[in-house]
Amino acid sequence: MSQPPVVLVVEGEPVLRMIALDHLEDAGLSAVEACNAADGMARLEQNPSIKVVWTDIQMPGKDGLSFAMEARQRWAHLDFIFLSGGTTLGDSELPERSVFFAKPYVASTVIEIIRRFLH
Repeated sequence: MSQPPVVLVVEGEPVLRMIALDHLEDAGLSAVEACNAADGMARLEQNPSIKVVWTDIQMPGKDGLSFAMEARQRWAHLDFIFLSGGTTLGDSELPERSVFFAKPYVASTVIEIIRRFLH
């Protein structure tokens, strides 16, 4: 039997990461966490059930967009939710099958997009 889909949250700020995990868990979704791009890549290697990545754009080390490009090369099935409090991205700047949200975001809207990605 296959594992339920999992959302990977990649966020450098511990409090914001915990809030994101709470939103996902409150919505009944399975989630795992990573504190930066390198940690995110390790989680992707460990867990083939990850289908959606929720990532901050501005993180220590590799930024979220670079992380997404690298991850997509290895796991083409991934969909991405990008968030940022300091950067704005237009649709033309985003990889396919991804959505950008400015912080602060409306959690229910982000969850709705994730549910669409999962179905």
